[in-house]
Amino acid sequence: MDKSFCIAMSSETERRAHVTEQFEKAGLQLDFFDAIDGRKEIPPNVALHLNEYGRLVGHPSVIGCALSHLALWQQILDEPGELFFVCESDVELVDNFKSKLKSCLAETDEPFDILYVGSRYFDPSNKSLMRSMYSRYMFRNDMTRKISSTRYFPDFALASHAYLITKEGARQYLKALSGNVGLQIDFLMQMVRGVRAQAVWPPLAKQHEELNEKSSMFSSASFPQCVNLSCNKSNENEFSPSYWLSCPIAAIGNQPINFWTSIFLALGTIFLYGGLSILLIVAIVVFLIMLDAYITMVALDKIPAFDFANLAWVMGLVITPTLIYKFYRRMKR
Repeated sequence: MDKSFCIAMSSETERRAHVTEQFEKAGLQLDFFDAIDGRKEIPPNVALHLNEYGRLVGHPSVIGCALSHLALWQQILDEPGELFFVCESDVELVDNFKSKLKSCLAETDEPFDILYVGSRYFDPSNKSLMRSMYSRYMFRNDMTRKISSTRYFPDFALASHAYLITKEGARQYLKALSGNVGLQIDFLMQMVRGVRAQAVWPPLAKQHEELNEKSSMFSSASFPQCVNLSCNKSNENEFSPSYWLSCPIAAIGNQPINFWTSIFLALGTIFLYGGLSILLIVAIVVFLIMLDAYITMVALDKIPAFDFANLAWVMGLVITPTLIYKFYRRMKR
């Protein structure tokens, strides 16, 4: 391992202190990479990685996180060495991390482009039908195969809080994802074909629950946030319901459709057959979103991180079916 990087906002003093303590305890040197703030103007040389969806309605936290990984991969290509450790600011290393990682790497000479040192959603013992379907039909991956006592070819290994990546891996991801960023980076990474991915089990790095809890509600592109308060809980080896709801299940052009968008489309269809006016539908949607914001603020003492682009997207999903139906009826007359 030639160098270690932690992606963290320059203003995240608590998180930076947490990671620094983790690496000092592990006896490893660490360089911080300043994360990109998706709420602010994104540098043009980084913004070029976004697709139309990311530019128009991508959630700032999701976009900032994804672009930060791509920007770091670009830097890695100019660094001396071949193997790099990348983590996020909520990482929590296991005890004796350095020696355990060294042993893991020594178990087999099987080459990799990326090795997930920690993955919240990878567990070789999980052979559920839902996971199998998700792996085969969403990611088009084979099922998990064991390489050594702690290393596997994963069906999929979501979460990007800790991984080893080679220059070849960084090069492949940049080539595949440049101009295609609009969703969570861990999800996008699973979609890239040809990358030799492996995962460690048991994981050597996890996400710090308290730090992750503070940001996870506001880094998701799913609505409504108040429902996510109850849906976001999960054990460390399985998806939270809110993650299932926010992950794409289909796409129309460049526009991903997840369970939430399907729900809003269904609402639009119900309104359509209910014969409600456009003005009333707009009022209902605005009321529900404002109610969601109020409940979220009361529950978390924080302003939810949705923006006008997401608001327009949700309203469009609800209103569009009615508009199309009214136009069709008018054309038939």
